[in-house]
Amino acid sequence: MYFNKLGIILIITFLAFPLSGCFGLKNIQDLTYVVSIGAEFLPEEEQYKVYLQALDFSNVAKQEAGKETGEAPIWHGEAQGNTLNLAVSDLYHSAQPPLYFGHLRSIILGDKLVTTDLDNFLANLGRNRSIRHNSYIFATHDVSIHEILQTNALFEYPPIYTILHNPEQLGDDSLYVHPFTLREVLINLREPYKTLMLPSIAINRKDWQKNDENYPLLYLNGVYVFHQKEYKGYLPVEGISGVRWINDSHQGKVEHVTEEIKGDKKTHTVIRTNYPELKIDVDTSEGYPKFTLTAKAKVEILEVLKEIPISKLQKHLEETYHDEIMNTFKKGLELEADLYNLGTEWYQYHQAHVKKFEKEHESSFYLNEDSIKEIKFEVQLIHSNSLKFEY
Repeated sequence: MYFNKLGIILIITFLAFPLSGCFGLKNIQDLTYVVSIGAEFLPEEEQYKVYLQALDFSNVAKQEAGKETGEAPIWHGEAQGNTLNLAVSDLYHSAQPPLYFGHLRSIILGDKLVTTDLDNFLANLGRNRSIRHNSYIFATHDVSIHEILQTNALFEYPPIYTILHNPEQLGDDSLYVHPFTLREVLINLREPYKTLMLPSIAINRKDWQKNDENYPLLYLNGVYVFHQKEYKGYLPVEGISGVRWINDSHQGKVEHVTEEIKGDKKTHTVIRTNYPELKIDVDTSEGYPKFTLTAKAKVEILEVLKEIPISKLQKHLEETYHDEIMNTFKKGLELEADLYNLGTEWYQYHQAHVKKFEKEHESSFYLNEDSIKEIKFEVQLIHSNSLKFEY
């Protein structure tokens, strides 16, 4: 009896042993880790061109040992095809070691592709099980994808340390462009009465130097605007500063922005605007919806170049932010786009009024110059650092 039990245990153990191994497991050096995909449409040839950027693990800076000396090499491949999959297939055939997309961080789209076929392209891309839906998407307005993929971070750190792969580092003192993942782009592009502002990535060639030579770095310089899936136009970042109020309050990305306050074309105060908030109320008593925006900002004074009474500064800020919101709103009207996504509040909470509007109006665009009924803006000065003010 004892032998039979022991024999059974040995047999079970022998049969189970092979199942516990990690067969087919590849070592880290046995794969080419793709971290970025670029794609553009070539209208003359009616083909897609695809770029793949791969990670070189030997040159990723280490936290403990420090960064290796010398410039980090950048690996990327290019191929063309009648479809995206055919172009990528060519790179699959030539890649040694084989490609792996499990670490994909970013997707860059060329201007022609974004402006003519974005929805269809993203639909095909989203169905590909190899593509991670939490990868960030950027467009390029005036710089080639090849150049973008060849741009390092500071100190010759590899591209994995740039905003292309880590846009979260835009958190403080950033401009007013919000980066989106593939999942967020697909949702915002197809959401009724929603406007998508797809960020445009470019190269800054003048702010930093390595020795006496300009050192290029990536930055976000504008947005491609889509409303109801339709491409409306491109806006540079300088003209849409007002969107920070709604982006920050809804997305929670930017904690504060440092900015200068001018009077008579001269800077008199430098401030940091913290924790902006914006509330949208909809009035449906008339045919077109009207909106009241209630905004609140906490401001910290960093520098004073010219003495100004605190009450005057506070009033000046409220007027400045009011004008900023209106000017950005008008930029959207020129494109027939809702940059503040006011229509989202209207559509979600006033379905009966939306349906009535759609039935009575041939044009589906619901905004005009009188759509913003009122802007209530409150500025709260919370700190002046070592400067003395009476609040």
